[in-house]
Amino acid sequence: MDENTKKRVKDLLDICKKSQGEHLPLHHGSGSWATTYSNQFLDAAAELYVLFENNGSRWPILNLSNEFKDAGILSCRGARMSIDRVEYLHNTHLQDRISRIKSTNNSSNLTGANDAPSS
Repeated sequence: MDENTKKRVKDLLDICKKSQGEHLPLHHGSGSWATTYSNQFLDAAAELYVLFENNGSRWPILNLSNEFKDAGILSCRGARMSIDRVEYLHNTHLQDRISRIKSTNNSSNLTGANDAPSS
C-alpha cells in the first residue's frame, strides 16, 4: 500500500472506532434488543474492504478482522471482531455498500475522470 492508502486506512479505522458499538435504529425503542451498526461504521468498513481488495488482498475479511482487533474495534454487541463476526458483517451489512463503491469507482474510471488532460 502506498502512503496515501495507509493514511486512508488509518482514517477509516478511526471512524470505525468512534462509531463502533450498539446503534439503535430510530424506529426502535430504548429497550430494544435489535442493535445494529451505525451508517458511519458500515460506510467506513465497506471502504476498508474495497481498499484491501484493490491492494491485492486475497481475503479482505481477514484483513478487516485483524485491523479491527488491532484497533480494539468491537461488534455492535461488544464482542471481539473475529473472522466469523466480520464474515457475518460482510454478508449481512457490507455487500451492497461494497457493490456501490465498486460501481462508483468503475463509473468514474469509464468516464475518464482519472485520465490526464490531453493537449
